[in-house]
Parts: sequence; C-alpha cells; structure tokens
Amino acid sequence: IGLLAIPAFLIVRILGLFIVFVAIVVYFSESKKVTKMIAAKRKKIEYELPRLVGSIEKTIKHKKGAVYALESFKDTTCPELKEELEITIADMRSGNYEAALTRFESRVGSSMLFDVTRGLIGVLRGDETDVYWAGLEVKFSEYQRQLLKQQAQKIPGKVKRLSMCLLFC
Repeated sequence: IGLLAIPAFLIVRILGLFIVFVAIVVYFSESKKVTKMIAAKRKKIEYELPRLVGSIEKTIKHKKGAVYALESFKDTTCPELKEELEITIADMRSGNYEAALTRFESRVGSSMLFDVTRGLIGVLRGDETDVYWAGLEVKFSEYQRQLLKQQAQKIPGKVKRLSMCLLFC
C-alpha cells in the first residue's frame, strides 16, 4: 500500500499523504492481529495442559517414556497443541530430547508449559518425578477450575432467568 503513495505524490500530494496514512494504519492493525492470534493459540494450549499433565502422570506411573506419553496424548487434544506436539516428537526423535523440549517451551511461550517441560526433562534424566507430577496435576486442575468459573460468570442474565423459570416449572 505504501508503494502506491509514490505515483500518488506525482499526481496529487494530498492523495499521497492519505495513502501513506492508510498504509500505516493497515500495518499496525495487521501487527496487532498477529499478536492476538498468537495469544489465542497460547490460551488454547494452556487450557489443554491440565489434561496433558494428568495423562503424563498416569503414563509415568507405568514407567513408559516421555515420548510415549506425548504420543499417546497428541491424538486426543486440540489441533493447536497437537501440531506443537507433533513437531516436538519429531524433533525428539531426530536429536537431543532436552533441546527439543526446550524449543517446544520457547515456541509456545507459556509459563505453565515451563513446569511441564521441566518435569519431562526430569523423566528423561531418570529422576523420580511421581510427586512432582502429582503436585503439578493439583496445581493445573485448580487453574482449570478457575477458567471454568470465569466462563460460567460470563453467562448472560437472560440464561439465568430462563433457568429460574425452568426450576419453578
């Protein structure tokens, strides 16, 4: 859009300034759009993390590997997390497991995922992480309850009135 301003300056200067202004507005709106898309993806992934932690905890109790835990979970999750898990699993198989998990954490950029990757790295090193995963599951289940409470509070009053009518009926 900005390149259109060059011929517009040759014809009418005000039109050229208008096109430059439009180009700047479009640039900032598109950059905000990308930021919102990344934040929405991170939010969807964080919503699935409590389920991932529960799955890993159950898998680790049976002494399966970290790769197996991620593979078994990826088929039952949201598309955003599934895509990231597929990339991570392929990266783990082709190289260093710890580096692959660190890259997974940095791609998503979630502080909650930091705890998950630290636990998985502990599993890879052979540490005893049963207590860690149990504590993490409690922490994440509380987080998920808070998210559900927030969603429930967003219910409009109209629905509440209808449910009261149903209760009286």
